[in-house]
Parts: sequence; C-alpha cells; structure tokens
Amino acid sequence: TYFLPIDVDADDAISMQEMNTALASLREPPLSEDEITFLQKQTGGQTLTWNRFIEVLLLT
Repeated sequence: TYFLPIDVDADDAISMQEMNTALASLREPPLSEDEITFLQKQTGGQTLTWNRFIEVLLLT
C-alpha cells in the first residue's frame, strides 16, 4: 500500500476532507480534533500543503 495524495480541487492545499478521504483509502479513521489541532500548530497556522504534511511527518 502506498499513500497517493488527493488534491481534488487542485488548490495545492490539503483540506481536512481531502485528508480524511486519503486516510479512508488506507482504512484509517478520520483525524480527531486533537490531531487537527496538532497539525495546525506544527504548520504555524499556514495552509497545510502536501510538502508541509510530509515535513511534519518527518520531523515528529
């Protein structure tokens, strides 16, 4: 299994809906409120892009 980015609206940002769709494709539950808050803190409130998401994964 591999993670394929899903940017449905091609706006170069990951919405929580897009993230949860990607997680569902891996049979994972949607993000909790705590996980969403964690991601927002890790990105300094900036828009979550695929690159920022990968950076958060690598740095935590």
